[in-house]
Amino acid sequence: MKQGRMKNEKGFSLIEIIVVLVILAIMAAGLGNVVVFAVQNFIFAREANQLSQKAQLALARMKSELVDLTSVNSANTDNSSIQYTLSTGETYRIQFSGNQITLEKINPPPAIASQTLINGVVTNNDGNNFLTYYQTDGTTEWLPGNPINQLAQIRVVIVLSFQPDNQNLTFQTTINPRKNTIPNAPSLNP
Repeated sequence: MKQGRMKNEKGFSLIEIIVVLVILAIMAAGLGNVVVFAVQNFIFAREANQLSQKAQLALARMKSELVDLTSVNSANTDNSSIQYTLSTGETYRIQFSGNQITLEKINPPPAIASQTLINGVVTNNDGNNFLTYYQTDGTTEWLPGNPINQLAQIRVVIVLSFQPDNQNLTFQTTINPRKNTIPNAPSLNP
C-alpha cells in the first residue's frame, strides 16, 4: 500500500523562514544603531559634566581667594595674573599661563609652590580676558594703581576645550571683593 501525502501538513516553508530572518535582521540593525547612539550620548554628557565640574571647582576656589582681598599688589596689563593680599596679610598670585591657571603663595615665608587650579584652558583663552576689573558702575574698568575701594567687581572667564565635540566651552563668574567698602547689595530702582 502506498502512503499518500498528508493533506494538512504543518510547519514553515523556507520562504517564510527567510522573510522572518530578514525582518529580524533589519530590526536588530535599527536597535543596534539606537544602542550605539545612546552610548555615545551618555559618554558625551559624562565628559561635559566632568569638564563643567572641573571649571566650577576652579572658579569657586578663585572666588574664595579674591572675595577677601584687601589690596591688589599687581595685575598684568594683559589680565593674565593678579597678585593680591588677603586680610590675613598673606600674599598670593593667580596666574594664567600656557594652558593652565595656577595659585601660588608669595608671602610670608615659606612660599608655597604653585598649585594648578585647572588645566586644559584654550590657548590665549580664546581671545577672552582671563581677569577683568570693574568699578562700581560695572562698566568702567578699574586699573591697577587705582584705589582699592573703587574695585567693585572682578570678572573671571575660563575657556576650556571640549574634545568630543571639538568646541570651546566658556565658564565665567563675577567676584565682588568684600574689603573694599563698596556695598555689594543689589540696587533697587523705583
